[in-house]
Amino acid sequence: MTTTMHAIAVLTSAGDAPGMNTATYTVVHTAVQQGVSAIDVRGGCCDLIAKDSTPLDYYAVADVIRHGGALLATHSRLPRFPTA
Repeated sequence: MTTTMHAIAVLTSAGDAPGMNTATYTVVHTAVQQGVSAIDVRGGCCDLIAKDSTPLDYYAVADVIRHGGALLATHSRLPRFPTA
């Protein structure tokens, strides 16, 4: 059985890390090239569960590699998850 992917959610968790913007850029560009929608889940796991997202495209990530920090700024964890 073959399934077709229609969208991919892009989120980060817990804070900035080297390479996150490059990874986000690559995921979005690859998804768009394959005809798959990419969505930004800014509030992390909480917004993923709530289905609160924003579409991502080439323009949203066009110059993200030149900036520090994380484009998506998803630093939200679910309250029921323990923190380290």
